[in-house]
Amino acid sequence: MKAEDLTPLIARIQAAKRTPAKQLQIEARLKKQLVRFFRGIGADVRDYILSLNRVPAPDDPALIPLKTYFNSKTREYQLILAKGVLEAFLLGQQRVRRKAKGRTHKAYTVYPHIDEEYASILPVFSDLLEPDIAALLIDRFFVASERTMDRVTGDVMANLAQSYADGLGNYDTAVNLSDVLENIAIWESERIARTEVNSAQNYGAFLQLDSAGVTHVMWITALDDRVRGTRPSDRADHIRMHGEVTRIGEPFSNGLLFPGDRDGPIEEWINCRCQIRDA
Repeated sequence: MKAEDLTPLIARIQAAKRTPAKQLQIEARLKKQLVRFFRGIGADVRDYILSLNRVPAPDDPALIPLKTYFNSKTREYQLILAKGVLEAFLLGQQRVRRKAKGRTHKAYTVYPHIDEEYASILPVFSDLLEPDIAALLIDRFFVASERTMDRVTGDVMANLAQSYADGLGNYDTAVNLSDVLENIAIWESERIARTEVNSAQNYGAFLQLDSAGVTHVMWITALDDRVRGTRPSDRADHIRMHGEVTRIGEPFSNGLLFPGDRDGPIEEWINCRCQIRDA
């Protein structure tokens, strides 16, 4: 292939490399909500520990209300994420519809009701898409959100157990817990927002491309020094995948159907900013 023949392909890659501004807005909004959410948990946990006037042992009945509290916050967390996930999913579909000009698209129909169990847990999904698409999206989302809250709960309980073992007073224990949850608020919120939003928008784009009859798709990276594969410690290499093309429905060389596909290894999709587009 001659160099001049590559010019249109290079131009398309360069034009698609940046994360859409609207996606960044969704990420920023979700991150802000998550920071507020985790800081609220930090304040509640701190106040509860201070009210005990002691540090509870791992088998102390005083931990039961704390565990119940975290269970109740899981649903609130899911609702916060659901709004961002849905918005990003629809954005991915819109992105594809705008760029794949000249093709006939089957737009996913909005239905007023889906499975009652899902609707009762996450009302925001009651006006989602076709029931089968809604179920796929919610299942992916539920697994991720439950794992996150289980990890947060585990971190808090482990910190409490360590404080008890170290013989700390309840004030120092409360401060330590606040620090743990502040770190989650600052660092986890950004990672969660980026991972969830990018995964959802790529999933929406993937389904829309498939419904449009697109036969081949391309993997696009952000083309900067943060793309995984830049550092020797990176366990995944997306630099080499930039511009890689595969038949839609068949995995890319890293095993993913699209960037953010959670059926692949976690190092391939967590914090990923790559995008899928038609080839």
